[in-house]
Order: sequence, then C-alpha cells, then structure tokens
Amino acid sequence: MKNWFQKAKRITQRAPGRWLQSVRKRFSSKNPQRGSKTINQNPPANAIKSNGRSSESPDQRALASLKKLLEDPAIPASVRRELATEYDQLRRLLDKLENGRLHVAAVGRVSSGKSSLLNALLNEPVFSTSVLHGHTRETGARHWQDIGGQSVLVLDTPGSDESDQPAGPATPAHTAFASGCSQREKLALQEARLADVVLFVLDGDLTASQQRTLQQVARPGKPVIVVLNKADLYTEAERQALLGSIRRKSASLIHPRFVLSAAADPRPRTVMVEDDAGHWHETQEKPAPEVTAVREAIWELLANDGRALSALNASLFAGEVSDRIAAGITRLRATTAEKVITTHALAKAIAVAFNPVPVADLLLAGGIDVGMIHKLSRVYGLSLTRQDAARLGLTISAQLAALMGAVWGINLASAALKTVSAGLSVTLTGAAQGSLAYYSSVLIGQIAEGYFRRGQSWGSDGPKTVAREVLKNLDRQSVLNQAREQILHHLRKKTP
Repeated sequence: MKNWFQKAKRITQRAPGRWLQSVRKRFSSKNPQRGSKTINQNPPANAIKSNGRSSESPDQRALASLKKLLEDPAIPASVRRELATEYDQLRRLLDKLENGRLHVAAVGRVSSGKSSLLNALLNEPVFSTSVLHGHTRETGARHWQDIGGQSVLVLDTPGSDESDQPAGPATPAHTAFASGCSQREKLALQEARLADVVLFVLDGDLTASQQRTLQQVARPGKPVIVVLNKADLYTEAERQALLGSIRRKSASLIHPRFVLSAAADPRPRTVMVEDDAGHWHETQEKPAPEVTAVREAIWELLANDGRALSALNASLFAGEVSDRIAAGITRLRATTAEKVITTHALAKAIAVAFNPVPVADLLLAGGIDVGMIHKLSRVYGLSLTRQDAARLGLTISAQLAALMGAVWGINLASAALKTVSAGLSVTLTGAAQGSLAYYSSVLIGQIAEGYFRRGQSWGSDGPKTVAREVLKNLDRQSVLNQAREQILHHLRKKTP
C-alpha cells in the first residue's frame, strides 16, 4: 500500500514532459504565442502525421496511471465507495483514452447560447435550443471530426447557474438550495474537468460569479477558449469593448488570443429586395453563423496537441484522485487507530481495576499496551514484531515518565494501597487506578500512532517532542472522566 501513491504521482509528474510546457506556454499570458493559423473546418493532413503513438507516448503513461488507480487492490473498499464519483470519472477517462476520443465541452450560464454554438460548429441542428431558461438539462454528445486517428466529440452541458428546482414561487427550501451548487451545475463542471478543450461561453461581460466558475474550469494545463457569443447583438465598438473587458478580467487565467467572439445564431435582419417587376420589398434575411475564429482555435489546439492534451488531462486528473485517495486512507487509518486505542485502553482499565494483585496489574498493562502498539503498526501498513512493539512501548513509557512523573506516582501509590490491603481495597482504588491505566494507554497509543504516521520515525526532534505534543493536545480530565464512568459501570455489574 505504501508505494502505490508515490508511483501514481511519479507517473503524473512524468507524463506531461515537453508537450506540457508547450501547452502551458500557449495559455500563459506571460508567454504569448504570436500569430495564428488559418485552418479550414476539416483538420489539416499534417496533424495526422505528427501525432503518431510511440512506445513511450504520454497517453500510454496516462493509461498506466488510470489503470493503477482503478485496479490497485491495496486501496480500501471504503475509500473507493467514498470516491465513487471520481472512480466513475476515471473509468470514463480510461475509456476515452483507449478508444482515442477527444472531448470539446461547452460550459456557461443558461441561455448563453452553448447549444447554438455547437450546432454552428457542427453545421447542423443537433442540440435542442429554446428561448426557455435552462432548456438543456443533461449532457449531450455528438461526433464532430477525426484528427490524428482520434475522434473529436463536442459536448453540450447544462447551465452553470441552473437550479434543479422547478419554476414557481421561491420557497425557503428553494432559496437555500439555489444558493449552493445544483446537480446540473456539478454535472457541467464535471464534464469540463474531463474535457480536453473547454469552450467557456458568455453572452455579455464576465461577471463575478462567472469569473469564479472560470477559475474552477481553467485549471493548470486545461485549454479554455472564452467565447463571447451573440456578438450580433452589439455594435462593432461595443463588441471590442466587451472583448477588452473580458480579456482584462480573465488575464490571469486565459491568454487574450483565446478570448474570441461569435454569433452562433444571428438574429434575422430586415433587407430590401427588388422583384422582377422592379419593385422593392422588405424581407427578413437570416445571416450565416459567425464561428470561424472559434473553429480555427479549436483545431489549432487539437491539431498540434490533441493526443498530448488528452494524456495531460487524464494524468492531471489521476493525480488529483490519487491525492483524494491518500487523504481518504489517512482518514480511515485515523478512525481505525482511534478504535484500536479506545478498545485496548478500556480492556487495560478494566483488567487493572478488577485485578487485586499489583504485580498482575503491571503484567496485564504491559501486555495490553504491546498488543495495542502491534495492532496500530498494522493499521499503518507496517509489520512490527511483538518484540519491536515492546521496545517501542518502553521508549514511549520512559518519555512519559520523564514528562509527567506525578501521574505515574499516583498509579504506583494505588498499586501500593492494593498491596497493603491485600486486595481488599479494590473497590476503593480500582476505579482510580483503572482510569489512570486507561489514560496512560491512550497516551501511549497516540504517541505510537504519531511514530507510525511519520513512517516509523520520531522526526528530527525525537520522541520527547512527539510525546509532549500529544500531552498538550489531549484533554486529560475528559479522558479520565470517560474511563471512570465505564469502569464504575462494570464494577457495579460485578458487585452483587
């Protein structure tokens, strides 16, 4: 278990290589790439020649990282259940890479014209459009073109500010729900995360809420093209002013050359036409969509870096998931370790409280603590022998004795009282001594856990610093009270 995370990280870090630098350079405002190509709607032939797969290709390394995360038996089932959504996305990325597909997703607020933009790029009305607010309710996909042996799909997503609630008067529950992220918005952001190129569609200036959404979408290495749609609604001066404003507001995320305008579904305009008799009449004319700049930007990215972008996207996402898996395993270990410590501490407390022979107290206490340390080592994927666990227990006890000798003195006094009374004072001293035994086991367990969490190391400051930190953070009185209540409960059950 201890090696899978490091391996996944190495794959993620190794996969991008030189092409990652080129992608980041293209999208970095500090490294502008001058000039642009004129590219036809069909992908250029040289794009197919330049993207051949080699034995050490980035997409093969990305595939390896995805398969490792999906198939590694060392990842606990509970962590897999907790990250069910992420694992589903990993499977989708794996399927996309194995089948050579590139995804271009349109993301934006409701009624910004995402569906119309994709229809214009496809040159056919594939995605349904409507004047109604939030017409798109789920993700739709359609094949566009092939490039470099890979199939390019365009994806339409629900509006990023869309609520799942039906239209009608606002209720308190509706208001509370709408204030958070709706399921449709989450779906849109998930598709953006998995897409190789994102079209961030606007129909006006970039608002504060849209800027926050753009920050979520425009992650490092993620190519994003910001599209000011419905540009036909503005004069040329207004269009340029809006583009300038959007470029300024998004400068830290998007290079200005990838902030473009489009008119995916232009309004009909009134024109005068002359009939055969020489009479002039007014008629409505539907202008052709203006999406050439957007189409060329997409093909420029995919023609040069399509396969690399797909591998980069998968590798970066695999790295994010591996981080979440590591965090999930850390939480699981902490929860399991807490149960182990509590169980052994209670067993030690009861054994000490009920045993009238002081020597047996000490033997029981030491044996239970060694068992606890041995089990904690297994929780953290280590294999300490019982002899090693005993030596670690002695080290921890020595540090605790030096830091809090008074507590150990009380424990010895209780043992002495048992000796003097020949076992007759168990009821009087058992609860007190058992509570201290419980407290000492909790201390020993937490200090041992800190040692294992550091990879069987005390760090540069040694065991005393770790012990002091545990003592500082542990609420002694609360632990003693909890132990006393449980011990008295068992004592009452035993007393006739």
